[in-house]
Amino acid sequence: MGLLLRDALGVFDDTRLVRSAFGKIELADGEAPSISISHGGSVAVLAVSDVARSVGGPIGVDIEAIDEIAPVAVERMVSDDERAWINAAPNLQERNLRLSQTWTRIEAILKAEGVGFSIDPRKDGMPGGWNASSVTYGRCAISCAARSMPRIVVKEHAFRVA
Repeated sequence: MGLLLRDALGVFDDTRLVRSAFGKIELADGEAPSISISHGGSVAVLAVSDVARSVGGPIGVDIEAIDEIAPVAVERMVSDDERAWINAAPNLQERNLRLSQTWTRIEAILKAEGVGFSIDPRKDGMPGGWNASSVTYGRCAISCAARSMPRIVVKEHAFRVA
């Protein structure tokens, strides 16, 4: 993650970062844009809001390999409507994609809210006021959540560790 933060935001050390009580990493400067970080396998994602955190610009992102999410884990987190949509998929490949999109959307919203899985979405409900967008990148689903509809732009960065 350090290489991604350095390359995208010029963050060279941890002194410019803070961690919330629930583990969300942010830039220490309250006037800086909100960030969210996730990784899955060999892919890492960084979401950066286009407004400062201090004026309501929180953001959340999650990435998961499409075929690696355990259906039983998602079943415990999704609403009845989401479960019906997932189960209505015409084939296993589409079902796995829907499962991954739903899971990453839930996790992105919980990250944006700053609570992570300290709440149970089935029991407590999902925090309101969030919009989410999803894309597929290779065999991964990426979802991003923000107060306004997030626009996802994929930029590849190749890193070489010496």
